[in-house]
Amino acid sequence: MLSSKDGLFDKARGRMVGSQDYLTKPFTKDQLLLAVEQHRRVG
Repeated sequence: MLSSKDGLFDKARGRMVGSQDYLTKPFTKDQLLLAVEQHRRVG
């Protein structure tokens, strides 16, 4: 999940709706690539 909100409640709500990861804007290219790689290995 990508969001501009980074509060604890926002992240918890993301998990409640099924997100497996939560990146907040602004994020770096390395953070995005790491998240994609982690989920590529799992799936």
